[in-house]
Amino acid sequence: MTEDAPVASDVHEAVRLHYQAGIEVTDFPAQLKTLIDALGTGPEVERQIAQLDHFHVRGRAATAELAALAAVGPGMKVLDAGSGLGGPSRYLATELGCEVVGVDLSPAFVAIATMLAERAGVSDRVRYEVGNVGELTFGDASFDLVWSEHVMMNLQDRISAYRGFHRTLRSEGRFAFYEPIAIEGADSPHYPTPWAEKSDESYLLTHAQIEKSLEAAGFGMATWKDAAEDAIQAFANQAPPDPSALGLSTIMGPRFPAMAMNFARNIREGRIGLVMGVATKRG
Repeated sequence: MTEDAPVASDVHEAVRLHYQAGIEVTDFPAQLKTLIDALGTGPEVERQIAQLDHFHVRGRAATAELAALAAVGPGMKVLDAGSGLGGPSRYLATELGCEVVGVDLSPAFVAIATMLAERAGVSDRVRYEVGNVGELTFGDASFDLVWSEHVMMNLQDRISAYRGFHRTLRSEGRFAFYEPIAIEGADSPHYPTPWAEKSDESYLLTHAQIEKSLEAAGFGMATWKDAAEDAIQAFANQAPPDPSALGLSTIMGPRFPAMAMNFARNIREGRIGLVMGVATKRG
């Protein structure tokens, strides 16, 4: 580590604050209580709050697509690495019958995700913990699947994180991911983006770097899907946000629309890519 390299704990705190900036400056708990009080109960909760708690391009539809690629099925034990407000983990429980543990750096996100799981009636199948997905404390061979959507680009030490996933997976367990990637030789991305204010806070890897890192951690690639065109189409068809609705701006603050615009622009201009992948544990 050089003298100018960020200390890991400082990076973790910066990531936490980045994602919950809106909570820091708004009366989010009161807004959330109003939202929860207006919700139904049971599985329909998942659909009612999808705009709020799916922190990734194409939202719930992308979660369903990744689940199909990973052949997710009933009874699977899943680690949701970087679970946010819990949209994907509740989807995996309500729609596919999984048992899910979500881990996130933000205590606020964990508390909110827990409340929403209770409202959705899945708290017996979904639970959340505060933690760092790069330093997992679960026992060996605890899960059938590690799940990650738009999280890995926040991790400095990708190989170390992948090794942690490998350790916690059972034999032939799978790692399913959906994430932005760097493109070899492309122009630099525009910042801020939803995951970083500036370039030195972003840890994008290229396709080749991801595969090499996964192989070093003991994984073999099973599936790789370019999701950029689907994202471009989704951005083009996206309806204007309802200013009265609770959405990602409520959580991440008023700068979120500019971040989202840069994300879309970066993909359209070929500055970054977007992929889904499934890797299988070897050994």
